[in-house]
Amino acid sequence: MRVKINGIEYNFNKKITILNALRDNGIDVPTLCYDERLNPYGSCRLCLVKVNGKGIITSCNNYISDGMEIITDDPDVEMLRKENLKLLAENYPIGYKDKYPDKKFHELLNKYGLDGNKKVEDEGLYDKSHPYIYVNMNRCVNCYNCVRVCEDVIGKLVWRVVNRGYNSLIVAEDDKLGNSSCISCRSCIDVCPSGAIEDSFVINYGSPNKFVESSCILCSATCPVNVGISNDKPVMIKGDETKLKYSANCIVGRYQWENLYYSNDRIMEPLLKSGNNWKRIKYEEALNILANKIQDSIKNYGPNSVGFVISNRIALEEYYLLNKLVKELIKTNNIYSIVDLNYNNIRELYSIIKEEKPIKLNDIEKMGTIISIGDVERHHPAISSMFRQAWLRGKSNLIVIDDIDDFRSIHEQSDVYLYNEKKGLINLFRAIEAKLIKEGKYDKDYLNKHVNNINEFLDKIKSINVEKQYEDMANNVLSYINKLPISIFVEVEEEMINELINLYLILKSSYRNVYINPLIKDGDVLESLYIIQRENENKTHKEIIDEIGNLKVLIIIGNNLVTWSTKREELMKSLGKIEFIAEISPIIDTTARYLAKMVIPSSTFLEKDGHYLSEDFNLRKVNKVIEREGKQEFDIINDLIIRLGGERQEKNEALKNIKSMLNFI
Repeated sequence: MRVKINGIEYNFNKKITILNALRDNGIDVPTLCYDERLNPYGSCRLCLVKVNGKGIITSCNNYISDGMEIITDDPDVEMLRKENLKLLAENYPIGYKDKYPDKKFHELLNKYGLDGNKKVEDEGLYDKSHPYIYVNMNRCVNCYNCVRVCEDVIGKLVWRVVNRGYNSLIVAEDDKLGNSSCISCRSCIDVCPSGAIEDSFVINYGSPNKFVESSCILCSATCPVNVGISNDKPVMIKGDETKLKYSANCIVGRYQWENLYYSNDRIMEPLLKSGNNWKRIKYEEALNILANKIQDSIKNYGPNSVGFVISNRIALEEYYLLNKLVKELIKTNNIYSIVDLNYNNIRELYSIIKEEKPIKLNDIEKMGTIISIGDVERHHPAISSMFRQAWLRGKSNLIVIDDIDDFRSIHEQSDVYLYNEKKGLINLFRAIEAKLIKEGKYDKDYLNKHVNNINEFLDKIKSINVEKQYEDMANNVLSYINKLPISIFVEVEEEMINELINLYLILKSSYRNVYINPLIKDGDVLESLYIIQRENENKTHKEIIDEIGNLKVLIIIGNNLVTWSTKREELMKSLGKIEFIAEISPIIDTTARYLAKMVIPSSTFLEKDGHYLSEDFNLRKVNKVIEREGKQEFDIINDLIIRLGGERQEKNEALKNIKSMLNFI
């Protein structure tokens, strides 16, 4: 369809909102209540445009049509925007727009030369009861975003509206946020345009006076970020959209780091279990005890009595050091990761990814069809935002498949949403495979390169008995795979891995221009799948957990090993057999509290430097943004190497060597 915007004609192949049509072509109009995660509401009435035959209308909840002519910079439109903004500012406190200039509402006040008008604030509208969230409803502009995101996206009812019209007021459940059922997701902070709901650390320590470039490692997207520092404290993290589009929309990266960095369970000195209590000891003493335990175990039981488990992401340089320590000095192959414990056959899937290459995240909007499988919006929100933006702007078809009972924005912002339980998901995969194979829509030569017995493989697929409901679903999915390239983003579940491999190979052989990006939700230590080389890649997680139970000394690197484990009961049983467990972690967690004999404090990603691998094969740099007493894992492993008779390694040399192992990126 053809649409004129400010006198210039544009072509669109899909019906999208006027606002998204404007933004897709670099034309910005002010918004306050609009957020891509929420259904358009139009309450602020700032996104006004003039449309031929319709007059002045809101652009966020009206759609383009063929022949439409849109004017965004009309004097009448600008006058109405300013008047609407002035009404919102009438009951807003004076001074905040200069104190917090980066708030969306304050940016608009400054743009239009306005300020608040309220001189005295109502102290009864302050709420400091929550440890992470500060509330000052004097600053509320009644956009209702907090109410809507809490109910419609998160599935909670923490925020409510009382009274009506001019007297409307947003209140927390049970009057105080700290007494409510809030789960501390901080989505309400993220969608609040005025700062009425704000991050407590910004309030306590002040707005950032400088930003430091780094990368977030809380998921394998490994988004480039800018870390805001105030009074030598980290107070804010924002995705750097100049390097990765829509990364600023990630609620995990923006807020969940606070749960670790400012945790009450942070430890700054090594702890040694003494009876049922912990005793503080010096770092040197802790390393000496650990080195002696390793040496005694090797002497008495052999090198295979010692092992390491990685439960959090560590830098590539640290992987190099760990390999050197374990394989060259201790002379064992006992390095495990949380993904080895959670997933059978996951290495087979990632060996295909290594060969075929995933799609770059910045190229998502170039995809003709995107297939999202699993709860991507919750665990990888930046990536989910990229899907939604590609769909909202009419660039891509979007097919969403998951087993989520709660609402997700992506359910409505897609062409097809299919609810499927895990067992049903495998049946859907098989239905798609069977249809493509039976219709002869595949490249036999391609499949022959990737399966052991091509004829047996094809016969097996053809013999699948597809139930009617899954046949209908498969037809629905395939009807929307009409634009190339195709990209599959899938949160891996153990039960689906073998069938997922089959699905990808058959789709690839049928459409050719197909990519797959697996995502890990439980224990996302992506790098381990490419760097830790195991003697037997096909060991089941049960065999690995049993192996761990036979160790005498185990060193766990990272926190939440038991929490992330999908085989918690079996793992706890094995860990309980080990004579000595040491954990290297920033916090004392469940594993350390009940199973470890020693905890050595390590850094968070804000206090270290190193390189990490993103899930789309980019090398990301993490920079130390805060100087804080304590050791990085690189230093701890190095000090252990020296005590076991090795030589200190340099980071530059470690990175150089590890890059040679990653020559596929």
